[in-house]
Formats: sequence, structure tokens, C-alpha cells
Amino acid sequence: MAFDVAGRVILVTGAASGIGAGIAEVFAAEGAVVVAADLFADRLDAEAHRINSLGLRGTVHAMQLDVTDAAAVERALDGAAAEHGGIDAVINSAGIFIDIDPHDIDTDAVRRVMEVNFFGALNVCSAATKHLIARKGSMVNLATGGLDRPLPAQLAYVASKAAVVELTRTMALALGSDGVRVNAVAPGYIDTPMIRRNYTLPNGELSAGWEDQLETYRSLSPLHLVGEPSDVAWQIVYLVSDEARFVTGQTFRPNGGFVVPR
Repeated sequence: MAFDVAGRVILVTGAASGIGAGIAEVFAAEGAVVVAADLFADRLDAEAHRINSLGLRGTVHAMQLDVTDAAAVERALDGAAAEHGGIDAVINSAGIFIDIDPHDIDTDAVRRVMEVNFFGALNVCSAATKHLIARKGSMVNLATGGLDRPLPAQLAYVASKAAVVELTRTMALALGSDGVRVNAVAPGYIDTPMIRRNYTLPNGELSAGWEDQLETYRSLSPLHLVGEPSDVAWQIVYLVSDEARFVTGQTFRPNGGFVVPR
């Protein structure tokens, strides 16, 4: 079976919603043992319960985790490896977005974004290295389509994700001789709570402007599509699988043609 990840232990951060939750569900559908980590325990537990109730081949195990706490990350990954017999892959999807005005930069907000998005990924990669070497596993780090087409308010977010891409490249070079592959994925516009947040009313419904915004996003794709979390997840399933044995140090762009770089 191509892209066979059944039985593999996959740790996914930021798994309580959005792309992270989509990754957890697709890996569970493919028979993996998913350790789903997130800071927000209630939302994570609800998402893990929802996925497990689908009767998929794999299972999802919720684990509350603050990726900015390096010591806690190391304890959590050691515990997950001990409980499940090892870790085959880590997917760094945890991240936050804070609008930044380039004319009046809030340096505290920039530091917070970097702390979660870059240092959080760094902490997980660092703690996971010994476990992945033992299984000749892989890392996949989430970047952003904003790398190629940034907006001014994305100053901190794009900078943090650019740092994640360079982390990916250097980790790939450092760990290749140990049989560990490290890649990044830079999604285009994906329909997630992060995208919807400015169009969500107090009652939880979407405002009338959401459909107009969706059409704007679609117009940026030659396929006239807005992505779903599963579109990103399937790219990652490939990168974790044995079929990607020759792939490391790369940044993949599941973006519907949002950008077409050389």
C-alpha cells in the first residue's frame, strides 16, 4: 500500500483545531497512533473524542502541551515514546497569529509569535531528535504561503515561519546521516478557524462577508479553490511515508497555485 503509515506513532502539535486537527484525523484514518498535543486541553480532548468516535483504523491520544516550555516538551515526548514504544514522526503545527502594524511595531507581540511559532518548533525538534534517530523517522514543520506572498500585518508571523524553514533546512543537513528526514510544508489559503476568526459573529455564526472573502481567496488560485486541512495533511502523510525516502530539507507548497515559484 502506498503511503502506508499504519501503526506508526505520529506526534502532532497544535492538534486541537484547524490544520493540526486535520492532520491528526487523516493520520488516524490511515491507521497511525496519533499523539495529539495542544495547549488548550478542553478543545483538544473534544477533538480527540470526535476523531476517535469516527471508527477509524488508528487512534488519537490527547496530550496537553505548552510548546514554549522546553523542559515540559522533553518530558512529554519522553513519556509519549515510553507509552507507545517510540515516536516515528513529529509534525510541528502549533502556531499563533497576531496582526502587527509595521508603522508601530509591538515588539512584545512579535516576541510572543516567535516564542510559539519558532521556539516552540525548535523545542519539539530538539526533544524529538533522539527518538527519531532510534526509529529513522522524520519531522515536518508547518510554514506559510506568506513566505512567497506576505501581507504587512503578517510581519511577525511570516518572519517566524521563515525561521522555521531555515530550522528545517539545517536540521535536515544535521540529521541526514542518522537517517532522519526533515521537511517543511507552506500551505496556501486553508479554511480554518484562524482564517475565519475576523468573520465570526459573537453567536458563532459567520458574517455575510465570509462568502465574499472566500471568493477573494478562490480568485488567487488558478484552480479557483480554497484548501481544506486534509489537503495539507495528505502532503504530510507522503512526507512521513517510506515513499519519501529521498526527500529532505525541502519546503512543499500545497497552495492551489496561490504562488508558482521557480
